[in-house]
Amino acid sequence: MLSTTRLASLSALSCACALVVGCGSTTPTTPTTSSATVTALAIGAPPASLKAGDTFQLTATATLSNGQTATSGFTVTWASSDPDVASVSASGLVTAKADGKTTISAAANAVKASVEFLVRGGRTLTGIVTESAPTTSVMVAGARVTVTDGLYAGASATTDARGAFSLPDVNGVVNLRISAPTFDDVQIAADTAAPGALTIRLVPSARTVTDADEWFVPWGDPRQTYQAAMTFSMHRPGRVDLATGGTVGAGESAPICSELRDDANKLIWEYKAYWQAPAQVTLSLDGGKQYTVKVNDCGWAGRPILNSYRMSATHPY
Repeated sequence: MLSTTRLASLSALSCACALVVGCGSTTPTTPTTSSATVTALAIGAPPASLKAGDTFQLTATATLSNGQTATSGFTVTWASSDPDVASVSASGLVTAKADGKTTISAAANAVKASVEFLVRGGRTLTGIVTESAPTTSVMVAGARVTVTDGLYAGASATTDARGAFSLPDVNGVVNLRISAPTFDDVQIAADTAAPGALTIRLVPSARTVTDADEWFVPWGDPRQTYQAAMTFSMHRPGRVDLATGGTVGAGESAPICSELRDDANKLIWEYKAYWQAPAQVTLSLDGGKQYTVKVNDCGWAGRPILNSYRMSATHPY
C-alpha cells in the first residue's frame, strides 16, 4: 500500500504535467492551408506534345501567404481554352483529342496559372528526294526536309543514302522546304493523307561542267571502231560548247562525221570534216534533257577505220 505522502507526491506531479500540456506553448503545430491564402499558383510543365488519345496529369502548386507551398488543401478550378483539342478534368487530367493547340488553366480564388498543350501526330510523311530531269534516278542523300510553318513548324528529317526520308507526327497539309548542298532549295505543300511516298525533285545549283571522252589505238589495230558516243545531262538550259575530232586509218583526206542528238533522238547538229580537222560549235540547248554526241568514220571505207576520237561538251549541269 502506498503511503499518504507518496500519493500526495504523485498527485502533485500529475497536476503539473496536466498544466504543462494544457498550456501548449512548447508543442509546435503544422499550419494548414485553411489558415493561409493562395498568393501564387504554378502548373507543372507539360510534355512537348501529345497524340490524340494520350492523357497527362497536371499538378497545381500554390504558394501560400505564410510562405509555404502546397499541392493540396485548396480548391482548384481547371479549364481548357479549346476542349475539342484537349479537355481537362476537375482533377487536372488532360485528355488529347485532336491536332491543335490549347491553353489549360488553373484557378484558385483570384489567382491563375496556365500552360499550353500541343496535340499533333498520328501520321508519318515519307518520301524520296532525287535530282530533277533528266537524272531523276539519281537519289540525293543528306537533303533536309523541314516543315516551315503551322502547327508542326520546325519538324524535320534528313534523307538517307537512298534519298529516302520519314517525317513522323505530322498531319494534314504541311508546307515543306527541302535543301541540300549544291542544289537549289525547293518549297512545296504536301498532304500527309495522300497515298504512297512523296517524290521531290531538286534542281542542281547553277554551275558549269565539262564532260569529255577520248580514245586511241594504233592505226590498223583490230580494235578500230566505226563510231563512238558520249552522253551528257543538262538540268538547266543554256550555252553548250561542243568539240569533236578523231583520226581514221584511211588517209588524211578521209572524212570524219560528228552529230548531236537529244534524248528523243532528234538531230540537233551534224558536221563532216575532212583532213581529220576538228569540229567545234556553240549551241543553245534546253534543260531537263540528255544529249548524245557521236563521232564516226562516215561509213566511208565500209569497215571500221576510226582509231582515235575525242569529244567534249562544256554546259550547265
